[in-house]
Amino acid sequence: MANDRPGLLQASSADWDKAWDVINRLGTARKHLEHDTGATREPLVQVASEHEPVPVRTIELPPLQRSLSVWILIGALWISIGMIVSAAIVTVAYLA
Repeated sequence: MANDRPGLLQASSADWDKAWDVINRLGTARKHLEHDTGATREPLVQVASEHEPVPVRTIELPPLQRSLSVWILIGALWISIGMIVSAAIVTVAYLA
């Protein structure tokens, strides 16, 4: 019962200690970076007064245009899929 999954590798206590140490160092480094960059960086969100409208930037996507050859390819694929499905149905009906 000690090893229910023989393919699963067992981690020793030293491995867990190393992993925990790495996690702690990463957390300390993240806090240090947040502290250093937070003091010199301007706030990302600026509060506008009630009387000023807030400008909203939208991303305009180009219109979806496909050339004629792409539409012909898509149509040919649909027709071939329809032919394969209908052939399969006829074959199953004939064999049944």
